Amino acid sequence: MRLARLAWMLCVVMALLGCRGRAPQPQRRVTTLQVGAPSDAKRLLRGFTAGNAALRWTNRVFAVALDRPEIAGTPTFLEMDFSIPQELIKDTGSVTLTVRANGVEACRQSYQEATRYLLSCQVPEKGLEKLPAEIEVEADRSYRDAGAREDRALLVLSMALKEYEATAEFEKTQAAKPREAFARVAERWKGLPPDQLREMTGLFYRAPVYMNTWYQGVQIAKAPLDLWIMQQIIHESKPDFIIETGTWQGGSALYFASVLHSLGRGGRVLTVDIVNRHRPAETHSLWKQYVDFFLGSSTDQEIVKTIRERVKNQRVLVTLDSDHSLLHVLKELKLYGPLVSKGSYLIVEDTHMDGVPTLADYTTGPLAAVERFLETGGNKAFDVDYSREMFMVSFNPGGWLRRK
Repeated sequence: MRLARLAWMLCVVMALLGCRGRAPQPQRRVTTLQVGAPSDAKRLLRGFTAGNAALRWTNRVFAVALDRPEIAGTPTFLEMDFSIPQELIKDTGSVTLTVRANGVEACRQSYQEATRYLLSCQVPEKGLEKLPAEIEVEADRSYRDAGAREDRALLVLSMALKEYEATAEFEKTQAAKPREAFARVAERWKGLPPDQLREMTGLFYRAPVYMNTWYQGVQIAKAPLDLWIMQQIIHESKPDFIIETGTWQGGSALYFASVLHSLGRGGRVLTVDIVNRHRPAETHSLWKQYVDFFLGSSTDQEIVKTIRERVKNQRVLVTLDSDHSLLHVLKELKLYGPLVSKGSYLIVEDTHMDGVPTLADYTTGPLAAVERFLETGGNKAFDVDYSREMFMVSFNPGGWLRRK
């Protein structure tokens, strides 16, 4: 009794001192499972048998627990990378798989060959009401492996819940769209054949002109012709705030600050990057007067919230020049597009990468993101302003979006 009383008194003292123990850590979001990885083993709910570091055999019915991706407002798809063994279909010639999410059927697909597949199907919203979602796959048959003395169906590598824009199916269907978009740009310049326009842009990139561009002693890494167009837009729209994602060494933020200064009406440049590499730029008097730097991801909810509150009811111009992957740019478009004021611009930089292409193996980047953004509702708020490509060579073809 005496020990129990001492223990109770100790708990009281710790509570009074605020020592209630460590706060529970938020559960790690898992949207993708490598089923052979030990770190993901807790997410394998049932039906998995032998395997190695990469693959696992399954029973006829198996299930995993997955979180949905964070991007709201887009359909969620299941992708499963798996193989069908010859033993499973040698007698019947086919196998049918049924996928359910929290008991709600998502799809039913049949396969006739023993080979590797990537199953992709949309998951109904009703099947995602409870998270993590239990994703169950049922094969209509299995076979008995005599050596392992167990029933087997599939050999699975990975399972994932993804937004549609992250799926292989989207990659396949969208790969040609940036080229089509660049063709529309080229059509504006009837005096110059499209192949010549591509070659000019490619030469401009490979020279590389953009890596030899400096402003006030700070490297800026932009095409000079685009910088000229940007100062024209700033002069015309007279923004109170310029939001820039991707600060790098700070040359472009310093350039924007100089243009704002020349207008003589104040204004601020809000620039965001995941690292601080702009030490030389921040010593400049223009930086100190006009620029605010945010350390973190441009899609970080807290940073976006702070910027949104800061620019509310002001004239805003946005330029996106950070991570050029399709998903990241698309998320930036959705987050920062609503902040752009009427008549101002949302500039998506380096659309030449997947549009010309200046990078032959880069198929879905900034221009693919622009195309997806416009076709999924962005065209209600923005028009592509091709007049901003008056110098023909631009690193942002089709990326000059004007708010209606």
